[in-house]
Amino acid sequence: MYFPLLPNEHNLKVGEAMTLVGLISSCWKPFKMRCSISLLIVLIGISAVTSSTEIFYPYGQGLDTLVANSADADDGIEPIEFRISLPVFGNLYTSVNLENNGILSFGNSVMEYQPQILPIPIWEPFLAPYWSDVDITKTGYIYYRQIYESDPSLLQQATAELKTHFKLYKFSAKWMLVATWDRVPFHGNKSVKSNTFQAVLISDEKLTFLMYNYGSMEWPFLKNGVQEGPEALAGLNNDVGGYQLPKSLTVNITQVNATSNVNLTGRWAFNIDTSVIQFSDTFIGKYKNRRSSHFTTFLCILMSKGILYTILLAGVLSMY
Repeated sequence: MYFPLLPNEHNLKVGEAMTLVGLISSCWKPFKMRCSISLLIVLIGISAVTSSTEIFYPYGQGLDTLVANSADADDGIEPIEFRISLPVFGNLYTSVNLENNGILSFGNSVMEYQPQILPIPIWEPFLAPYWSDVDITKTGYIYYRQIYESDPSLLQQATAELKTHFKLYKFSAKWMLVATWDRVPFHGNKSVKSNTFQAVLISDEKLTFLMYNYGSMEWPFLKNGVQEGPEALAGLNNDVGGYQLPKSLTVNITQVNATSNVNLTGRWAFNIDTSVIQFSDTFIGKYKNRRSSHFTTFLCILMSKGILYTILLAGVLSMY
């Protein structure tokens, strides 16, 4: 942008000054317009690259452990040992199996690439962010890592997010497991279709929460009216029941990244430390009992001071 040189201020006349103001003004208008257009382009660009993966916890090479994608790892299983005893579905676990086919299993591995309708009470408990025939022998990545109190910032983030999702009385995350399936294809995939999803376990060793985060979900899909890619299911299963996310076992399961049960598109969250799966509209911990106790105590104080009777009497008299 070119601006004319300013003349010596001691020789500047009024007319010249007005001319100079006009020149600056004429230059400023297109400059201002170009700035506005540039800013608009930048904002459009920012919105264009925004995706649902913003809800993901950080993952990737240099940060996580990478599950090997060798030629014989089609249905691979990675055992993960915990440093804590994790309460899940009423039991304590010190390990979990990360299965390539979109599952975290406790106890025995699922070892099944074809999803089935939940619940399956005779099976060991498992979590299924996206249970299907995933194949990372040629491409795609699976990452995982555990987070402890040595990384307080991420634990604080998880705590804050859970407090927005659930009615928590008191909770402070002490441990997390983040497992991410990054751009994973399906077995026999001849296209470039891939899925990215994440399962996050969060606990204070008393309460345990589960998050499913969904990014770009491209398979299964329809091609000439025929489904390409295997069936898939998202849900969780324990020995007394389970829960299956909407549109599981249909071609529309890929739309899970546009849904939520916690008002955050692409995220589903559950409380899973007891055998009864808790959702975000339920009270977690002792909050409900404490609130009732506090209210009862308040009534007792009023009655002991005769204040309650005064309020009731005033209400009756106001009716006449």
